[in-house]
Amino acid sequence: MWVWYVRADMHALDRITTDRDGVAHGLSLPRGLIAPQVHAELRRRAQKLLPGPLRRLLELTREPFAQAILDTGGSPGCAGTGCC
Repeated sequence: MWVWYVRADMHALDRITTDRDGVAHGLSLPRGLIAPQVHAELRRRAQKLLPGPLRRLLELTREPFAQAILDTGGSPGCAGTGCC
């Protein structure tokens, strides 16, 4: 298993986590349900951004999945304290 972190705004995340049948999955997309157009975009992005060995990993991954990782910006109670 391997991981590729891709920054995405909420609109892009909705697009990525909507499956090949048009069903929205929220913050994740189960293995094997990626929409063909999203998979094609991922491959195009890999061609532009990733070095050869990592591109090859993407090409060999038959059933990719997606999981959102959200940055909440820290806890409100610790702003400016350096503890977060």
